[in-house]
Amino acid sequence: DGNDDGVVDELDADFETNLIRRKYVEKDQIGWIPRLKMVINKRLNSEAGLEIRAYDSDHYGRITWADNLPAGTSPDFEFYRWTGDKNYLGGFANFEYRSSKRLTLNAGVQVRQVKYGVKQNRMGSFQGYEFENEWLFINPRAGAVYTIDDRTTAYASVAMSGREPVDDQILNTDNPFDIPKLPKYGFSEIEPEKLFDIEAGGRKEMGKLSLGINVYGMFFTDEIISTGEWDYTLDEAKLTNAPTSQHLGVEIEAALKSVVKGLDLSGNITFGTATLGDFDYTTFDADDNPVIVNLKENRIAGFPDITSNVRTTYKFESVTISLRMKHVGKQYMDNLENEQAILDPYTVFDGAVLVRLNSKLRGTGIDLEFKATNLLDAKYEPFGVVDWGTPYYIPAARRSYLAGVVFRM
Repeated sequence: DGNDDGVVDELDADFETNLIRRKYVEKDQIGWIPRLKMVINKRLNSEAGLEIRAYDSDHYGRITWADNLPAGTSPDFEFYRWTGDKNYLGGFANFEYRSSKRLTLNAGVQVRQVKYGVKQNRMGSFQGYEFENEWLFINPRAGAVYTIDDRTTAYASVAMSGREPVDDQILNTDNPFDIPKLPKYGFSEIEPEKLFDIEAGGRKEMGKLSLGINVYGMFFTDEIISTGEWDYTLDEAKLTNAPTSQHLGVEIEAALKSVVKGLDLSGNITFGTATLGDFDYTTFDADDNPVIVNLKENRIAGFPDITSNVRTTYKFESVTISLRMKHVGKQYMDNLENEQAILDPYTVFDGAVLVRLNSKLRGTGIDLEFKATNLLDAKYEPFGVVDWGTPYYIPAARRSYLAGVVFRM
């Protein structure tokens, strides 16, 4: 115990024990999100608001029981502790202008400042990292909606936005071997993403049938992507910023109500591509020599070219039965488009039955719910990593069931 923290820092590599541990999180948050809506005239409406939020969290873990512990180790001791603070300060303004009975124009801007800080106690293998990051985002947008008739609308929009890395992309605080992705700790910083988004589409109502289509182009700078590889030193998936990338595609949705009494159908399908721009990436050959590969126009790992969902719902008095089909197309496991490291397409079915039992007292009753996932017990791998060119697959769960009871009071 070189840290005087009551936690043994080094043990025999073959040391194993049975233990029970508990993780605790204590959070305090406060916020104020005022809104002001104004009708400037018959054609122009506006809305403005602020967003002020502060989060303070205390995370710690205790081993409540273990056998074969080293002498002098007391029970129920803390083996890690860290505090996190995240503060948001922002505001927005939106405008909507009805230029005619059919055409409505809208525009707006959002400003966000985000501050995120972590202070980790030095305990055992946890090294006691401390840092604070700050980001500022200005997100403008504009769009138009055109009403062709009472059942048909078309729209188009453009927007710019930015997003900070999620907490674990900077430091996975549950992993004692992880190191903050910051220059002060010898790592390149994970930069925030910047997005320019263009979309256009429309909706059509035809009695029981409704259709929708959306065409999108998402153009990223510094998109945070997975390399598909595993970092055994940090014990986590490798992430990096792609200098430029683009996501292009079309989304189609449809819904058909009352095919027969009580039976509804709905579904959606997305065809899209996610590709890298000019990106020099360093990999290694069989002899462990570094090789620089340009990944321009390569597919991004983890983005299938096709996804679809179909849901059937049948309602009869107090019983609702639903069946969902989900299909995911081929995915690459890394950004090298290695045909030996792909996730094959898969299709899975899930089902659910809900029975609502109402009591004589209005608004109260009991809900009985039964769910079954992967009904056909399909064997497939939704995730995987690549280690020195060798793919390793993470299989999905087999068929499973869940039953629950909800009391409405």
